[in-house]
Amino acid sequence: MIAGPPDRLNPDRKPPLERRAPIASFDDWERAASTLTVIEGQPFTRYLPSVILLRLNRGEESRVYSLVVNRVYKSQFTLIYQDGEALPDQYSLSIYPTIINGFPNLFIELDMDQAAPFLTALRAVTSQADWERFKERYGILRNSARLWPFYDWITDWNFSHRKEAAGYLDLSYYDVPE
Repeated sequence: MIAGPPDRLNPDRKPPLERRAPIASFDDWERAASTLTVIEGQPFTRYLPSVILLRLNRGEESRVYSLVVNRVYKSQFTLIYQDGEALPDQYSLSIYPTIINGFPNLFIELDMDQAAPFLTALRAVTSQADWERFKERYGILRNSARLWPFYDWITDWNFSHRKEAAGYLDLSYYDVPE
């Protein structure tokens, strides 16, 4: 048995939710996003990079979420050498309401009115071509004029919210195909 508060973003039991339900608040977002988490075999997880940092805006308020793909390998040996023994049918997604990794692969910024279409589009990713279209539509790519202003904002957020746990994000693996 695991003790602790319920994990609203990664629950074992998914909340009842109509897929077309409007997303008007951060609670609505978390409820809707939680329907995609900790479920093995969703097609989109094999195409996502390991870590996406998402800024969700509602008016003047913004929250940060880390979308993390939980990758599964046939053996520990492949964790080091990644020689084709990945088990993508067992991949899953977890979402956390903070920055949990210092090496993001992609930044995304959404206003609340984009949240429902974003989740619908994410569910619809079933191929590399779908992922490329999704990334072009929602991602802040390396060549985007939005990259450095976003990086500055996320760095400020990181230091103000995570205090001594904060650090500068390493963009070595940013927007690089995996």
